Amino acid sequence: MSDANRKLRLVKSASPGAESSRELPDALDLEFVYPRHGVVVADSGPDTYIRSIHGHIEFSSAYEDKETGEYGEWRTEAGRFHALYVDADLALSEGTRLREVMEAESADMTDIHTSLFDRDAGELRKGVAELLGSPVRRNLLVIDRVEILPTHRGMGLGLAALWYVARFHSAGCGVVAIKAVPIQFRAGFDAKIDDWNRQMAYDSFRAGKEAAQKKLVSSWAKLGFQEIGGDGVMARNASLRHPVPEEIHRWVPRKSLPVQPAPR
Repeated sequence: MSDANRKLRLVKSASPGAESSRELPDALDLEFVYPRHGVVVADSGPDTYIRSIHGHIEFSSAYEDKETGEYGEWRTEAGRFHALYVDADLALSEGTRLREVMEAESADMTDIHTSLFDRDAGELRKGVAELLGSPVRRNLLVIDRVEILPTHRGMGLGLAALWYVARFHSAGCGVVAIKAVPIQFRAGFDAKIDDWNRQMAYDSFRAGKEAAQKKLVSSWAKLGFQEIGGDGVMARNASLRHPVPEEIHRWVPRKSLPVQPAPR
């Protein structure tokens, strides 16, 4: 595995009693991929301050060949994720406004900046800071998307992936943010633009934007994200301990789970 990749294996049933009625594979693998970051030294732009993080969610199971007695491993892709680490501290120290950095990335990043930060100062809005518990750093991690294929939905994989992305990549951040707008309703989305979107079967979703977004907001709130403004922007303080919803207990380390009171 190259230095640009990191693979994490999550063994099922980390918590007693958390078994699903569905037959589960032996392990869930998350592969974090860090693309090489090319910079034209003579003309570094706003994207210099943003690092892309993307990866795959895979299921795997070990098996024994009945005829040969040899062991192998079955693997299948269950989903994908993408996040962005925004180094606001570095940008501001070099005289680049955070607004310019995020506006240059995408419309969703612009909306996140507008909802969270003062336009020019690069500081969290007063009301936002109070809501989130006064984060002490300006860097932020933005979860761009978490996508789970239809056959693997309903097992908490999206929440588990988001939990791990935030856990491993929010160091040095004050805020973890996400725009809880379903991908099929984002500007420029085309359900048939590539094979991945066709596999995701986005055109099979029947709920309208309002209902779909409400469901997504409710889901991300289980991880401690709070709605800010009316554009689907949600955020949480990166340094605080946040809840671990029951549906992902099987996928997280036992020591991360809330302590259960001893039976009387």
